[in-house]
Parts: sequence; C-alpha cells; structure tokens
Amino acid sequence: MKSRLILSLVLSAITLAPALGDDVLPYRITIKSGLTMKMKPMEEIKIDADTKLSYDLSRRGDSVDVIMKEADVRALVNGAAQVDVSMSRERFVDRTSGTTIELADAAPELKTMLQDSFDTPLCTYKVDKNNKELDLKLSDKAGAANFLQNGQVENARLFHVQFPGDADGWESESRMSMGNGNFATGKLKYVIAKDDKLPAHQKRVNVSGKLEPKGSQNGLDIKDGSYNVTGTQVYDTKLREWVSGDLKIKVSFKLMQNDTEFASAAGEMNVGLTSRK
Repeated sequence: MKSRLILSLVLSAITLAPALGDDVLPYRITIKSGLTMKMKPMEEIKIDADTKLSYDLSRRGDSVDVIMKEADVRALVNGAAQVDVSMSRERFVDRTSGTTIELADAAPELKTMLQDSFDTPLCTYKVDKNNKELDLKLSDKAGAANFLQNGQVENARLFHVQFPGDADGWESESRMSMGNGNFATGKLKYVIAKDDKLPAHQKRVNVSGKLEPKGSQNGLDIKDGSYNVTGTQVYDTKLREWVSGDLKIKVSFKLMQNDTEFASAAGEMNVGLTSRK
C-alpha cells in the first residue's frame, strides 16, 4: 500500500472563458509543489514536484475548446527522481531512462494516448458575456481518459473564471485536481484591486478562499483537509480573458483508514499562469 500511496501523492503534487470571435490564445500553467507526508508511527516522506502544462484556448463565438499542447512533469521523493517526463502529440520523453519515443514508433496504447490527449479538444464549453461557463463537454476519446481522470482539464482552467464587468467583487466555483480522480473544490473570492498601475484595459484582481479536498486514495479516505488560496490574476478587457496569474496554496489533509489516521500531509503549491506568446 505504501508504494501506491506515494505514487498517488506524487500525482497529487504535480497535480475558460473567452471573447466573441474566432481566435486562439496560447497559455502555460506551472505548478510547483512541496509536500511532506507523515506516516504512522514515525516515517516522513518529502515530495517535490514541478508541472508545466502548455495549452490553447480555441474560441469560436461563445464556444471554447481546451487543447493541450505539451505536458512536462518532474517529481522527487526524498530527493530521488520518481517521474521526469514530457509529452506532446509528437513524442513521449522519459528523462530518467533517457528514452524518447516518437509517435510513429509508439506502442498502440501510448500512440492512442498521445493522439487523443494532445492537439485535439480535451473539453468544449460555452460562456456568456461575463465568461461564465454555461455548458461543459469532456472528450469521450479512450486515449484521453488518463488526462481527464488526473484533472489536467481542471488545472488548465483554474485561472479562467468569470469576470462580471459591472462588479468590484464576486465569488466563483473553483476545482483543482489532487490526482486519481480526486479534487479540492469550493468558492474563491475575487476583488478588483484599487489604484493599480496596469493599462486601463487590464484589471488586477485579488484572489482568496479555501477549497476542500475530498475523495480517497488506495482505500484511504481524505479527511480534515484544506487548500487555502491567496494571490492575484490579471484580466484583459480587450481580449475578454485572463492573461496572467500567481496563486499560493497552503495544503493540508489527513488520510484515514477505518476512521484511524494512517498519514497526514502538509505543504505549499505555487501556481502561475502566463501567455506563451
């Protein structure tokens, strides 16, 4: 169970709304995390991870496609490399073994995963004039199932919440992946910053709130947890889209087995949004 638990926590640690018109907005989200897991009675495990997701928002009128371009994941457990890979439609690279597999040479399962997860919509949704999501449809392609289960769509869309143009502050539902089909969910508060030095068409917004992690990992229930979020995002009223952001997330939760604490985890994530232009 211990090895499965460590892998689950690695995946946890690595662990959109547009304007009218037809265009493509290229983004990159980075997730840097450090998590310490304390297992009963004495063992302590340190997990450090660095994830980069490159994706496009492809906009057609009020419809948006989220298209993954590249994923890069590095994870250390007690300082030893456990995961160090990059993926795109063209190839899969495992830096720990020095292996590069081109799409044409990939085994059928890997080829299907690359073709169904990259350069094709992982999800499509519609928005209203305030960028509020109205409808969401996930890809039903078999090869995309792993990406969807591990919450890469939710992570890519973390910053892309609604922006009511006539409000100085509002709340929006938020959802962040913990890996293995588990999510931290809740409402975050957004308040437009005063006396900002940005151009008139851009607005800096302060973000705060708490997400609640829920689910289970390898038969262990996630309990008594919180993702405390603080940070800022910048919205461009000409593009009618978020263009950058920095969030700090303080993480804590317990893993329970039959109402008995098996392990606890605590740490911090730093999540950033930038344009790839």
